[in-house]
Amino acid sequence: EMRELRLQSLQCEAKRRGQPLSGQALLLAGWDIRVTNVSQECLTSSAVFALFRMRWQIELLFKLWKSVNLVDESRSAQPHRVLSEVFGKLLGCVVQHWCMLACAWQLPARSLVRVARLVQAEVVMLFYALGNVEELRVWVERLTWLTVTGCEVQRRRKRPSAFQMRR
Repeated sequence: EMRELRLQSLQCEAKRRGQPLSGQALLLAGWDIRVTNVSQECLTSSAVFALFRMRWQIELLFKLWKSVNLVDESRSAQPHRVLSEVFGKLLGCVVQHWCMLACAWQLPARSLVRVARLVQAEVVMLFYALGNVEELRVWVERLTWLTVTGCEVQRRRKRPSAFQMRR
């Protein structure tokens, strides 16, 4: 099935460029190679593909940390200050991720970028709520409600996202 999809894509691209398809491209269209250091006894081929899809989710988490939390940027040129800033931002990422787990993780169709920005907008209220368990509970409920009402991702028909592939 994947081979046929790849061939269709290659043929469309070759037609667009006005070039014939090479024999090597036709041969490689039937291959999908994943390299791992786990033995075949421990991991089936279908599990390898499932893990590869989830690996992308981890990459998206790092992308989120870099784009929303600017973990990879610093205002200083002094190494010890840059390191302190990175550690501070990573600590903020941990707090933000805790909030995302508490408020949005049970909702598969949510945008992590939108939820992260929402947590950033509400972080002052979180710090006020940290001293009181009841206020913290109310804050989590409020953030959950805001996540449900404003952070939804639209479903895709052609290329379903990871949350749509859950069974």
